[in-house]
Amino acid sequence: MSDNATDQLKFSSDGELEQSTDDEQPTDNLKDDGDPMGRFQSKAGYSIFNLASYLQKCIRRSDQEGAAFAAFELTRSGYSKMYWSRILCISVEDVSFEENVTSQVRSLYRLAIGRVEAVDDWGANNERGRVCAIRAALTCAQAESSRLPDYMHNTFERIADERVTAAEEERTPKYDFPAGDLNPGGNHDAIFDMHTSAGSSKNRGYEHFLVHSSRTDSMADMEARFKRINMELVAEADDTSAEFTEEEFDHALSTVDLDDPWEEPDFEQETLDSE
Repeated sequence: MSDNATDQLKFSSDGELEQSTDDEQPTDNLKDDGDPMGRFQSKAGYSIFNLASYLQKCIRRSDQEGAAFAAFELTRSGYSKMYWSRILCISVEDVSFEENVTSQVRSLYRLAIGRVEAVDDWGANNERGRVCAIRAALTCAQAESSRLPDYMHNTFERIADERVTAAEEERTPKYDFPAGDLNPGGNHDAIFDMHTSAGSSKNRGYEHFLVHSSRTDSMADMEARFKRINMELVAEADDTSAEFTEEEFDHALSTVDLDDPWEEPDFEQETLDSE
């Protein structure tokens, strides 16, 4: 979880809970063996906080059986709200963004609590709701793990602090934001196109956009063909004598270099944007 996550429970040095939880209490007060359930205890006698942590670590390690059990144990013990809050958080923080896991988990949550008309008799604490919970855990555990968004968030927060400290100490920061200063003529000059005031003031119109700012990291043959036709028609419709050069056509239809995606040539010859 994020360093400052508000839904992460806090414990003191002696192990006592410092932060209360709003999660529901068990549906009954008996463990599997018939003894009374302790506070924040599951039916099998586990700490629900340990179970929640177990769930998250199982998913990070692709332990499907363990993740499924944690989902089962939390929900059957009456802590469905806690479970769904945690599994949604896990789907955002611990699962690769290449897979649509968060949307799947959210849909399963709606099924589990009967928010879908066809299953409005389902509930988070009944069998169907628990099956949905297990399926959500399996969906996360089967997906590729990644904590990149969380690491990025925490790193950017620390860079922000480092920039302020460096300015106060009149030194260059050890690390800086990837955007840098975002000034025209800098590493990210391509952003200053017709959609920005700085780009418009430099007489960068649709033609500049086609040659430079619209380039992507991939381009299918059909896309390239239609972009070329579009550029030819734009040139013919313009009331100047300027035309795209073949060098500009080639550049506009090329993909960016992933090793240096912001590199753009400075074409000095006349184009449709020239004054």
